[in-house]
Order: sequence, then structure tokens, then C-alpha cells
Amino acid sequence: MIRFIYSVVIAVSLLPLLSGCSPVAYKPVTGTFGDAHDGYLDEQIAPGVYVIEVRQVGGYQFIFNYDKTISTFKEYWHRRAGELCPAGYLGEPEVLLPAEARIAEFVCTSAECQDYPIVSGIAHCHQRYSL
Repeated sequence: MIRFIYSVVIAVSLLPLLSGCSPVAYKPVTGTFGDAHDGYLDEQIAPGVYVIEVRQVGGYQFIFNYDKTISTFKEYWHRRAGELCPAGYLGEPEVLLPAEARIAEFVCTSAECQDYPIVSGIAHCHQRYSL
């Protein structure tokens, strides 16, 4: 019984640490899934049109707080879209599996990476013309 209580106390004391962690820093990805780098990646697919994806590789913060993690990823997606499209944009991110990623560097079909969701979307920049 004491062992059970001890286990519960440890688990409860670690929960704030795990759930309070930011799922991923706002930064560009510098590697592929095998390199285990987290952050965002974007690719221009036409003038003023960008695919933006945000991911986390490694760590399991998203298991303990999935909604917060996805919400943070979507915030980062919108932040990056705003940086790429200073006059505004149309588009919304969606949650994909790594096998469905739109950017080649994020595509992963192995079972090891399928636990890590990707937030992905296409941002269509508004054009501003000046005379």
C-alpha cells in the first residue's frame, strides 16, 4: 500500500512539469525526422502561396496535453503565415499524420514517427500594390 501511495505521489508531482512544458519552441526546423529537430518548416509553392508545417519529434508532451500542443502548433502556424504574408493571408492549418505531410522533409511512413502529429496548411498571401 505504501509503495502504491509513493508511486501516486511521484506521478502527481511530475504531472505539472510535463504538462507545463512548451510542446516545441518557435523556430525553423534544421533537420529531418531522423535528426529529431522540432519547429516549423515552410515552402513556397507559387508566388505568394506557402505550405507551412509545424511538428514535434521526440518527447511526449502532446500525450499529456494534446489539445494544448495542437493549439500551440496552430498558433505557430499563424505566426509564421503572418511573417511570410505581411499584408495578411487566407488559410487555416489542419492536423495531419507524418505520412500525410505536404513538405517532403516532414514525410515519414515508419511506425516510429506516426505518434507525432503535424499541423499543416496553405497560406495564400494577400497582395498589396503601391503606386
